[in-house]
Formats: sequence, C-alpha cells, structure tokens
Amino acid sequence: MKKLVLIVFGIFLLSGCTKINESKFESVLKEKGYEVTDVTGDYNFKKVLRAEKEDDVYIDFYVMDDEDSARDAFDSTRNAIESERKGKLSGYVSLSFKHYQRYSLRTKEKFTYMCRIDDTVVYTQVKPEYRKEVKSIIKDLGY
Repeated sequence: MKKLVLIVFGIFLLSGCTKINESKFESVLKEKGYEVTDVTGDYNFKKVLRAEKEDDVYIDFYVMDDEDSARDAFDSTRNAIESERKGKLSGYVSLSFKHYQRYSLRTKEKFTYMCRIDDTVVYTQVKPEYRKEVKSIIKDLGY
C-alpha cells in the first residue's frame, strides 16, 4: 500500500513535466519580456540559452549531449549549492527520479531552482523578490 501511494504521488508530481526544446524556451521567455541569448560558447554543453531581465533576473536552459551528462551536471551543481548552504537557515526541496530531478533552495539572500528532464536542465538563481515571477515562468515551461 505504501508503494502504491508513493507511485501515485510521483505520477501526480510529474504530471506537469514535459521536456521542451530551445525554440519553446525562447518563445515562452520572450513572451514574458525576457531577452534570450545563445551563450553556448561560454560553456562546454551542446546548447545554452540565457533569458535575462533587469536586476540580474535570469533563467538558463541547457541541452546536454545525453541524459547522463545532464544528470552529472545537475548533481555537481546541487552539491556545490549544498556545500555553500551549510550552516545557513534555508528551506529546500530535492527530488530525483530516473528521467527527472528537481532542486530548489530558498534563503534570505536568494532563490535557486534547478530542474532536469532527460538531457535538458533549467536553472535560475534570483533575489527572493523575483521568486514568484520565476516560479510562474518555470511552471509555464513545464519544469
């Protein structure tokens, strides 16, 4: 019975998650008033788009070579954030499944959100006052 509840909860949790491509990311963010730039040359990944708005508000979209690369990048970034967070008052959520991972962290200084679906990752780190705006956009993206 416990396994059934966990499976149903997992299906409910992931029901809004759908992998997107670069053009979907770009169209959703431009519609929200963000400027989208291809910054792939700054990284060692297959494709990287950065959507920016005023005051250091940004959302990055990474496409990796494969799912293992995306999982490794997600895990190493989460571990770096976790080691920085130690000893600070914060709230966080961390979920991991085979094709999906999500991590969010909320402190007084910043809100961090990262989600991986297959070989793609969405990442943002903003001031707390932009948290609701960014979460709404992430929901619109399906991440």
